[in-house]
Amino acid sequence: MRSLRNCWHICSEGLKDRLIFREREDFIQGMNAVAICSYRAPLALFAFCLMDNHVHFVVNGNEEACWRFIRCYILRMAKWISRRHGERAPLRGVGITVKPIDNVIYLRDVISYVHRNPMAAGMCAALNYEWSTAWVYFRQRESSQGDSRQLRVGQSEVGGMLVTERRHRLRTKFKDIPPGIMVNVEDMILPESYILLDQAERLFSGASGYMFSTNTNQDAGMELALASGRGRAFDDAALRSVIPGICDSEFDKNGLDELDFNERCALADILRKRYGVGVKQLARVTGIKRDFLDELFGRK
Repeated sequence: MRSLRNCWHICSEGLKDRLIFREREDFIQGMNAVAICSYRAPLALFAFCLMDNHVHFVVNGNEEACWRFIRCYILRMAKWISRRHGERAPLRGVGITVKPIDNVIYLRDVISYVHRNPMAAGMCAALNYEWSTAWVYFRQRESSQGDSRQLRVGQSEVGGMLVTERRHRLRTKFKDIPPGIMVNVEDMILPESYILLDQAERLFSGASGYMFSTNTNQDAGMELALASGRGRAFDDAALRSVIPGICDSEFDKNGLDELDFNERCALADILRKRYGVGVKQLARVTGIKRDFLDELFGRK
C-alpha cells in the first residue's frame, strides 16, 4: 500500500485557441499516454480527466517524478498532434501546475473536483464521461472471485502480446509495461488495470459517499488553489468564500465563527499551504493576530 503523503494535483492550463484532443482517436492516444508516461516517471495515479483543451492528474510520487510525467505526457501528445493533424509545436508554452495535496480529505476533494470537470463544463455527468477515471470508481467487478482484472469480452492483456503486436496496438516502443495491464477492442489501456483504485475508493467510504462528493461543487476553492500554484494572488473576499467549505470538510463546523483558537490556527496553516497566503492576509481573514502568525509560521 502506497503512502498518501506524497500526493499531487498536476494540470495544464486551458488552451484558448488550440485543442489537445479533437477526435476519438486523439483521446484514445491520450488515455494510453497516461499509463505509459506514469511507468516512465515512475509514479502512480489515483485519478485523471482529459478535457479537449486541458488535462488533470491526481498522482502519488515525488515532485521530480511529477515533472517527468507531465513533460513526457506533453511531449508524447505534441508528437501525436503533429503527425495526426499536421501542426508544428502544437503544445509549446502550455502552462503546467504541480500542486501538493496536504492531507487525505483534500486528496478526496481534489479527486472529486477532477472528476467534476465535464459536469462543470456542461458536457455530461461525471460517470458518463469516457475520458476520465470517474466511471471506474465503484463499478461492480464482474468476477465471482472478486478479481478486478478478469478479462471481459474484447479485452486482452498487454503481457500476452508479442513485441510487434504491442508496438502496433499501443504505438510505443516502451517495453516495461507490467503484467496485468489490459486494453479494450479500441486498443485503449484500461485505467482500472493500473490506477490506485482500492486506495482511492477507501477515501469515500462507499459509493454513496463518492457520488455525494463528486456532485458537491467545490470548484471555487480548487480554482484558487491552482491559481496560487501559478503565482497568482487573490483578494480577501475570494479567500473568505472558500473558508466555509474548509471549516465543513476539515473541522465539521459551519464556519469561521464556530472554530476555536487551535482550529483557527489549523485553518491558517491550510490556507498558507494550499493557497500560498502570507501572514498579513492570514491575519485579516482568520482574525488571528499577525505577531502570533509570524511566530507560528515564520515572518513572510
